[in-house]
Amino acid sequence: MSAICERENTITHQSPENIGFKLTIWHRCALHLASNFVEQHLSDRVLKIVCLVHVRFSPPSVNMASTNESAYYSCCAARSVHLRFHPDDDCIDVFYNEVTVERTTPGSYFMVCGWSCGYFGIQQLTEDMNQEKVALFSVWDPTTGDDPNRVAPTDRVVVENAGQGVEVDRFGGEGTGAKLMTPLPWEIGETVACFVRAHREGDRSCYTGWIRPSATSDWRCLGTLKTRAGGALLTCLYSFIEDFRRDFCSAGQNRQASFSNGWVRKAGPPSSWCSLSTADFTASDAEWEAKETIDAGACTRGFYLSTGGDVCSSVDVGCRIDCSHIRRRPPILPLP
Repeated sequence: MSAICERENTITHQSPENIGFKLTIWHRCALHLASNFVEQHLSDRVLKIVCLVHVRFSPPSVNMASTNESAYYSCCAARSVHLRFHPDDDCIDVFYNEVTVERTTPGSYFMVCGWSCGYFGIQQLTEDMNQEKVALFSVWDPTTGDDPNRVAPTDRVVVENAGQGVEVDRFGGEGTGAKLMTPLPWEIGETVACFVRAHREGDRSCYTGWIRPSATSDWRCLGTLKTRAGGALLTCLYSFIEDFRRDFCSAGQNRQASFSNGWVRKAGPPSSWCSLSTADFTASDAEWEAKETIDAGACTRGFYLSTGGDVCSSVDVGCRIDCSHIRRRPPILPLP
């Protein structure tokens, strides 16, 4: 897998000829057209239809779980994989976590700090966006639906402030809300630190995102987003890796990262820090994602997640991963 995790995984590859895979000309054309449609930014619902039709008409002689080639031909995307943390207190006002990307490909999201109302992490954008690397901080509206233009102004996330050079925008498609995005030239093997601080203003919750792209860099505040959440702070904490390119090819490409040194601060008074030493490994159930090429576990830094390409599972989805043997100190953060 990686030098960082000090482990190896192998998989036996078979050529298309060895498994009786005779890709017809019409099937190649259909695959090419489907990929082109995906690149035109189809909605998730339309994408699911395209992928299901593709799988339905794939040659039946292929063993879809046996090879990396089959992952490419049967699935639109690598499977989203998650770490779900369980701190022993619901009154949490700071969530700190670190990510070290080990392998990446265009269209990858390494989400570091997720909670019930939003998420925060780093991305490598797709080729049509110059493969730019960015930081992304998003908070959802307290409504249902996927069209951001249909959300009443009183229900929309309020942008309290945004840092210098940070782009402010609305988003839709998987719920709606506001997002803050900024260029961030993160590097493979370099540890990026993120934290979210929450505080209440009546029935509104305010979330501020901070990021440090390397251990020698200064902290940078992306901004503060406020949403109606009944005054909730930080609950349902998690991290994930996502393939958002979803062009069939991306299912056969690996993305892997370690998530480490996670901490939460209990609001108090008095406030106190708690280490995130255990996490549950979960994965999405989307029909159009490659199901078998995922993995997770403990490594020398902390937890790791891996998805896509020829990775093999070493643990079952749903298992609890324990990193309590790794001793850490609470972070020193620019907090009021």
